Amino acid sequence: RRSILFSAADKYLSQILLIVTTMVMARILTPAETGLYMTANAVIMLADNFRNFGVGVYIVQEKDLSRVLVRSAFTVTLILSAAMGATIYIGAGSIASFYASPELKTLLVVSALGFLAIPFSSPIMALLQRDMAFKAVACINITAALVGSAVTITLGLAGLGPVSYVWGFVATSFMMGTLAVGTRREFWVFRPSFSGTRRLLSFGVVSSLITVSNMAYELLPRLAFGKILGFDAVGLYSRAITLCQLPDRVVLSALQPVVLPAFAAHARAGGSLKESYLHGLSLMSAVQWPALIMLSLLADPVVRILLGPQWEAVPPLVRIMALANMALVPAMLTFPVLVS
Repeated sequence: RRSILFSAADKYLSQILLIVTTMVMARILTPAETGLYMTANAVIMLADNFRNFGVGVYIVQEKDLSRVLVRSAFTVTLILSAAMGATIYIGAGSIASFYASPELKTLLVVSALGFLAIPFSSPIMALLQRDMAFKAVACINITAALVGSAVTITLGLAGLGPVSYVWGFVATSFMMGTLAVGTRREFWVFRPSFSGTRRLLSFGVVSSLITVSNMAYELLPRLAFGKILGFDAVGLYSRAITLCQLPDRVVLSALQPVVLPAFAAHARAGGSLKESYLHGLSLMSAVQWPALIMLSLLADPVVRILLGPQWEAVPPLVRIMALANMALVPAMLTFPVLVS
C-alpha cells in the first residue's frame, strides 16, 4: 500500500505536468505542427521499445538476480540504445524524405541525443522497482518530468515549434540518468559483461515481440496518417488518443509500476495470483468504465477546456475512442500476471 501511495504521487504529479504541457502547447502549436511532432514521436517510441528489450521487466521478475546478470542487462541496454540512436540519426533524412517534410529530420536528429542517457537510468530504475523503493522512483520521475515540461513549454513560448517537445524528451532522459545514478551509487552496474546475456536475450526476444506488437497497434496509425492524410490528421487523431487515455492514466497509472513487482514477489513466494487478478479486474472496471462513459458524453467541453478552440474536430473522435477503450481494461493486468 505504501508503494502504491508513492507510485500514485509519482504518476498523478507527472500526469498533471503532462496535462499542463498539453494545454499550453495546444494553444501554441497548430494541429499540423502537433502532427509533425507526433509522427516523429511514433518513430522515437518504436525505437525506444526495441531498445528496451524487456531488460527492466527481466530484472524485476528474475528469481535469482546476480550482479553478473545486472551488468549484462546494462551491457545489452547500452548496445541497443547506441544502435537505436545511431539508426534514428542516420535514417532521419530518409524518413523526412518519405514524408516530404524537411522539418521532420531535425526532430529525429535531436531525439537521437536522448538515447545516450537511457542506459544509465534503465537498470537502476528496474532495481529500485524490484526492491519496491517507489519513493525514490517517484522522486526521480517527478523531477525528470518537471524538467522536461519546463524545457518544452519554455522553448515553445520562445517560438521553436515542434522541436520543443523533442528537446524536452532529451532533457528528461539526461535528468533521469543523472538522478538514478546519484540515488543508487552502485557503479559496478556499469561494468560491461556478457556472461548472462543468453538468459536475458531469450527473455527479451519474447518480451520485445509483445511490446512492439502493442506499440504497433498504438503508433502505426500515426505513421500511416502522416503519409496518407497529412500531419493535420495525425495531430487530431493523437490528441483524441491522449484525451481518451486520461482515465487510464488517472486510474491505472499509479497501480501499473507496482503490479509487476508485487505479483512477481507473490509468485516467488509460491502464492496464487488468481484472486488478486480477478479482484483487480473488478476494481478497475468499476472505476474506469464510468470515467470513460462520462468522457464520451462530455467530449465537447473537455476538448474546449484542455485543448482550446482550434481542436473542434476532436470531440467526435473522442466519443468513439472512449467507449472502445472500455474493452482494454484487462490488458493492464494480463501481461504482469503472465510474466510473474
